Amino acid sequence: MTTTIQKWGNSLGLRIPKNIADSMGLQAGGDVSLSLKDGVIIVEATSKLLDLKKVMKNYKPREYHAEFDWGTPVGKEVW
Repeated sequence: MTTTIQKWGNSLGLRIPKNIADSMGLQAGGDVSLSLKDGVIIVEATSKLLDLKKVMKNYKPREYHAEFDWGTPVGKEVW
């Protein structure tokens, strides 16, 4: 399969055919990783799933306060 590289602002754009995008799980607005190896462009789908270890690596318990009691409900809020 061939496709045409097109100008997109100061960059170049490449359209990915639907059947390839579907098989890779790609969607508009999704992220991919681009790399170059031996003159070949490699496009890999990346996951937006968060890894708990990465999310919590900068967590410092001493910088966060304890729970705060705001008292009993005064309106129609559900507790």
